[in-house]
Amino acid sequence: MQEKRNDFVKQLTELDSVAEKELGFEENLSFPGVRLMNRDGSVNVQFKGYKKRNKWSVYKYFVTMRSLPFYGSILLAYIVLNVVFASLYFWQSADGLQFSGGQVTWIDCFWFSTQTFTTVGYGHISPSSVFVNLIASLEAFLGLIFFAVATGLVYGRFSNSKADIQFSNNILISDHGDKSILTLRLTNVSSSELSDLQAIVIISYIEVLQNRMVRRYKKLDLELSSITVMSTSWTIEHVISDTSPCVILNKRKLPEGLEFLVFISAFDEVYDQTVKARTSYLGTDVIQSAQFSPMTFYDKDRTIVDVKELSSYIKL
Repeated sequence: MQEKRNDFVKQLTELDSVAEKELGFEENLSFPGVRLMNRDGSVNVQFKGYKKRNKWSVYKYFVTMRSLPFYGSILLAYIVLNVVFASLYFWQSADGLQFSGGQVTWIDCFWFSTQTFTTVGYGHISPSSVFVNLIASLEAFLGLIFFAVATGLVYGRFSNSKADIQFSNNILISDHGDKSILTLRLTNVSSSELSDLQAIVIISYIEVLQNRMVRRYKKLDLELSSITVMSTSWTIEHVISDTSPCVILNKRKLPEGLEFLVFISAFDEVYDQTVKARTSYLGTDVIQSAQFSPMTFYDKDRTIVDVKELSSYIKL
């Protein structure tokens, strides 16, 4: 009997270790009231004591920027660069430019700058001095770099596939006979089909051991941890048995730092790559004696998924 108990404790310890390694968190993150992960899936960590430019990524900033500010930034940079070079050309227009149309104006220099920047060069204006030739060469070189960078950023935005998965606002617990089942629900709201979905749910909480607070991580055994295709929605279920880490939810007082971490990975058939989504729930997000309302309906010859009903539930 004692050997079986020791084996069981060993298995739980190994599960804690595996969950901790998979998450990248540590057991000493035992700060009550501080969540590990935000609802949007971002890690609730702020780094200090480093130079901010070492952490900030220009590429990530522009690839994740909203479309209107992104293309507006490219257009603004294009205009500003051409205004600068147009002013340099106009400054040297008396002796440094040849123009077939008579007197050179600033707007003529601006159009000449755009033609040089894009390496079009219609030929009605041409540089005639060494200094202006150097300026034109520099602008043509910068133009090549500018459009190469802009093309790479645009491609990065188009190829940056994200799992547009919505999660229910709450985790529900309902009784089915002599079993209690913990459930959460999610659905795909993107136009891409997701296949080969995998789910991992980890419960984390703070435990006091020998007058020291330690954070525990335990992976939950799911009734269905993978599905082939998310055609409508997916209700993830975990049976709360006597050996389940979720038996602590039956206590009147929940443990400090209770948090459920949810990780989803799937294959995006449009982008032909693996995408991921994650979220977390606190103990206050758990609702007892409730089950999700239907969100799938039928209309003539097709199935309707009402995403607004994703978080709807009824009390039992």
